[in-house]
Amino acid sequence: APERKRVNAAMLAGALFNRATDLFTSIVDLEERGIRIDTDNELMTQCSECFQEALELGKQVRHSSGHEGIDELWGEPLKVFTQSIAAYYESRYVKIAQAMQAIDDVADHMVSTFKAIPGFDEAEDGILDYARAARQESEIMKSDPDFFYSWPEFVTLAARIKQYEPSINSDKTNLEEVHGWGKRILSEGVDLISYMAGVRVPMPKSTREYLDKLEQFSSTTKKPHSED
Repeated sequence: APERKRVNAAMLAGALFNRATDLFTSIVDLEERGIRIDTDNELMTQCSECFQEALELGKQVRHSSGHEGIDELWGEPLKVFTQSIAAYYESRYVKIAQAMQAIDDVADHMVSTFKAIPGFDEAEDGILDYARAARQESEIMKSDPDFFYSWPEFVTLAARIKQYEPSINSDKTNLEEVHGWGKRILSEGVDLISYMAGVRVPMPKSTREYLDKLEQFSSTTKKPHSED
């Protein structure tokens, strides 16, 4: 089954990555002892082969959420072994900037959608605050002292949105189904933003699918109420 094959690929990719890391550590240890390891050395060859195979298998691996394949995400850690330090950091900063832009795009679409839905007019501030925290989370390292303060805020803001209860001060009727649907869509948006902040790269396929859901929700809920 495809699902089983994907899990096996992830297991093997992880094992190969660990093996390559062990080999690389051994090479560094030898170099520190004054033993020069040439690029055509057997250790270097094995290390490279393990990384390459892990990278190829990684194309079948999905994000833990079950969202789109993460071959690009999987390849990010390996770039440090195949690029100069300057090129690697440039690549990472570009991806982080793209992730931050994607987070803003999702948040903006959420705000524009929900502010037009009865009962969700007070969700805007929470969404924007969460997007700000997510942008910060995407660029801060866990070893940074500020992480001790930023992470609790990030988690708390997410929980606050997920627990959002639409107001019922509206003259519209039969809103229970709309509110239930809206809460699910709102929660999915929080999750998507969290995933992008965590992996620090944009997730275009998942983003497109979510924006389509927002559009469907918006168009469906507006039709019956436009006649009221």
